[in-house]
Amino acid sequence: MSFEARPDHPALAHRFFDAIAAGESELVASLATADCVIWHNYDQRDKPFSEMVPKLGAFRKALAEFAYQDRRYSPLPDGALALHTLYGRRADGVHAFVPVAVRLIIAGDLIRRIEEYVDPAGLAPLIAPRP
Repeated sequence: MSFEARPDHPALAHRFFDAIAAGESELVASLATADCVIWHNYDQRDKPFSEMVPKLGAFRKALAEFAYQDRRYSPLPDGALALHTLYGRRADGVHAFVPVAVRLIIAGDLIRRIEEYVDPAGLAPLIAPRP
């Protein structure tokens, strides 16, 4: 087993988050294995990533602006670490800057596991009902 980080893993992470930011759900799904799971620090449960893809698309479409800012990617022996600030702005002007850390486990050229560390309270202004 090699413990050397692959330099192409951060490039895959970059493509993945570019696709999310662009609202390209088909591309997002194509960058992950069919059995990819996502885990969040706030509920500590594995969930099928395939169920999350439509939710990501709907979240993106609900916002007037969406971007990953201050993006930093580091290669890991089994994937990549992505650190960024999620910026979102609703049509009514409500916005948020949310720090996020994501560990991607990569098998071959596809993402097999996603571990996302985010404070859900930071996302609350973006998903709260509109007045």
